[in-house]
Parts: sequence; structure tokens; C-alpha cells
Amino acid sequence: MMLNMNVKNLMILWMYGFLNTMETCIWKMQHVYIFGTNKPLKSFRGKVVAVWHRFDDVEDKWIVSLNGEDIAEEKILGDISFQEQFFYGKLYK
Repeated sequence: MMLNMNVKNLMILWMYGFLNTMETCIWKMQHVYIFGTNKPLKSFRGKVVAVWHRFDDVEDKWIVSLNGEDIAEEKILGDISFQEQFFYGKLYK
């Protein structure tokens, strides 16, 4: 579930993926930022420790900790800024 940009010799340090969820019998993908590893994952188990809400888009992003530990707000904001700098949003913990 690593963001794949197909660029040679580029190391992506942030894990980004999605969960399949069921909402009113319609399958929907829930996007997540995964903290706790820098390796690609086929599946994972973790704890949602925060939610990034985009005010100017329809997608919220879950912040997931693989080890279940809390993640400092400054770390989350710094690590997701590569993508979220293009949106107006707020972090809810």
C-alpha cells in the first residue's frame, strides 16, 4: 500500500494506502496514512489515532499507528504535508 510514483531511485518515506469499508451497502475506499513502517504492506493492523479532514475536498484521511501508540501532532502534520499542502484541512485527535 505504498504510494507508487514509478520513479527510479526515489524512496518514498510515507506509507499511504486505503481500506475497503462498507457504508450503506456501497463499497467505498478509506484512505489512510500509515505510521510505523517504511516498507510496502499487503495488509496491516493498527489503531486510528487521528483524522485529517479536508474542508475543500470530499476525502478525509485516517492517521493509523501500526504499534497503537499516539503520534505527536507536529510529526503527523510534518509527515503528511507532502500531499496535504495542496488542501485546506484540520487534524482531529
